Amino acid sequence: MRIIVLLSMLLCLPLHAAGTSVPAGSKLSLALEKAIIKAGFTPSRIPLANTAKDLFPFNIAVDFPATLPAEAEDARTQLIIDLLQEDAYSQQEAFTAFLGRLQKKQYDFDITVLCAAGDIAPAGLENRRMGSREYAASIADNEHTAAITVQTGAKNELSTGSYRRTTPRWLSQAIVQAFYAEKQRYAFPRAVTSFYRLGYIRASERMEAFMSTQIPAAEVTLAEGSGFSVLVAVCDNYPSLAQTAFWDSHYLLLPFFYPLRTIILSERFFVLAALILGTLAVLLLCVFSFSS
Repeated sequence: MRIIVLLSMLLCLPLHAAGTSVPAGSKLSLALEKAIIKAGFTPSRIPLANTAKDLFPFNIAVDFPATLPAEAEDARTQLIIDLLQEDAYSQQEAFTAFLGRLQKKQYDFDITVLCAAGDIAPAGLENRRMGSREYAASIADNEHTAAITVQTGAKNELSTGSYRRTTPRWLSQAIVQAFYAEKQRYAFPRAVTSFYRLGYIRASERMEAFMSTQIPAAEVTLAEGSGFSVLVAVCDNYPSLAQTAFWDSHYLLLPFFYPLRTIILSERFFVLAALILGTLAVLLLCVFSFSS
């Protein structure tokens, strides 16, 4: 009798695992859309193919319009937070809680939480419709838009550039301050942004999709199980709109993790440092020439 019970339990394990696994394709999009609606939000469906609506995956967007008047017109008044549908679905409770917190906030800029479909390529399929790329290409007002691509991983990370493009300083600073506010450590694998501008390093396809359309972007990897509270902190630390009008790409991040703050050295610092070092070198040459 015990053997029969054990066998039945073993046979039920794969069925249970399959029931809790993340669906794929259109099933994932439909399931996530249903979960968002059930949580009390009104998502927008953005199809990736002009065919039968339920046969192919589609992007899902939840919009949070600005509730405060904008102080600057020529600024990045639209922030896109681009998540993978797989991550949003597998962390439904944390994801809907994140949407709920945004709904209660008051900002002077619009927020669009995009759940991109098709960004993770199935094995052997490279030429596919990426939800992030399709959405970025459809944005008409890219001069007033900024984006953050988000994914989950083994640890928190920040990437601040793509091929020959660098994340603006104000966006990098907002993310760094968000990690600090949430008291979370993060990795910063490439602090020298010049490597991006020189074309030595390529970024992920998702961030590249926005950068290639002249939309400043950064990529954030959140540690698995940490939730999405850092993204709310990013919105809280979003700079004054006047600052977002400039794309300052010449800076250096020196990551000192919590409780120490990360230092961001601007282009002005390097110019002043070069002038001071040059002046000191000339003075030293004069001193040694007179002493000899």
